[in-house]
Amino acid sequence: MTQKTATPVVSNKFWIVEEAGEKIANIQAIEGGGYTYVKDGRRERFPSLKDIEVRYNISMGKKFAGNDSKSKIPTLYGFPVQGKTYNESYNVQTRIPVYSKTASSKSMYCAGYYCVELDTDAWISHFCPKLITIKRYPYLGPFKSENEMLEAWKIACPHLQN
Repeated sequence: MTQKTATPVVSNKFWIVEEAGEKIANIQAIEGGGYTYVKDGRRERFPSLKDIEVRYNISMGKKFAGNDSKSKIPTLYGFPVQGKTYNESYNVQTRIPVYSKTASSKSMYCAGYYCVELDTDAWISHFCPKLITIKRYPYLGPFKSENEMLEAWKIACPHLQN
């Protein structure tokens, strides 16, 4: 079994978990305290990062990608993406940059950060969601950073704030 590594994307708030160079999960800080481990659409809550490290055998990366000038986060039309992109296009009507993860794939992903309303008043943050998700549900985005997405969500949904 290969080593899993969590690389911080937003300092102390958001990590991408990779195994053998492929993204397999996310870790998100919860505003009230604790963390959420998100893999394959399932969310599991933990009181500390150490608990996630032990449970899933993850090595927490020490470098914050946003502070390393040598670290190059791939982008598509100015929006961050996960890994290498293929079949890139930009939908002018919806203003969404889309791509696939392999040259022969028919599954398209949206570049950037999004807030998606899966249930009434239940918004979930997504980094590079599938295009089908964006087509099926109300969303806010795309955004170039998680902080930009959170600010837009606070403005658009003030009734959901604590």
